[in-house]
Amino acid sequence: MNLREVAVLCVSGRSIYKHQPGVLAYDKNLDAKNFSGGMPVVAHPPCRCWSYYLASQARPKDRSAEMALGVWCVEQVMKHGGVLEHPARSLLWDACKLPKPADLGDPFLYTVYIEQGWFGFGSRKPTWVLVSGVPPAELAPIGFRLQAFGTTKGMTSFQRSRTSSEMASWLLDTARKTWFSLQGRRNGIVL
Repeated sequence: MNLREVAVLCVSGRSIYKHQPGVLAYDKNLDAKNFSGGMPVVAHPPCRCWSYYLASQARPKDRSAEMALGVWCVEQVMKHGGVLEHPARSLLWDACKLPKPADLGDPFLYTVYIEQGWFGFGSRKPTWVLVSGVPPAELAPIGFRLQAFGTTKGMTSFQRSRTSSEMASWLLDTARKTWFSLQGRRNGIVL
């Protein structure tokens, strides 16, 4: 079976995506800014500066560059189709004027609320996923789980930021269903 190739932007050096078929994973060595397009995107831009809860505590080496990378990732998802994952209530949504989970005005650009615990993560971890170019009816099924979850207290920073294999598969499946980029669309008509 041939899988549609997907670019995964801003992953760690030990990312689960590096072991997935049909994935071109961009980490620090293969800089995401070198992505030239031509395929749907799964984006995991750094979130600490955009976090509703942690932005004031974030101390990256270059705050403006890290924040600009988040905006650039939004542009790539909108241009090539796919998904962008960030913590729920991320300030990136306001900065880029993105639709929030209750805004269903555009069937080709919307945000889905998920909890990463539904995908095997050790805590609830509320998350927003921006979906571009995939109509809601084509969205990959979400494996909802109703269970008690622990907290991230005691987890290392790597453990807190990791993506479970179930969630990575869901994001990749969704990105592969991209019909077209928003750039190829005007007034609701596919060009």
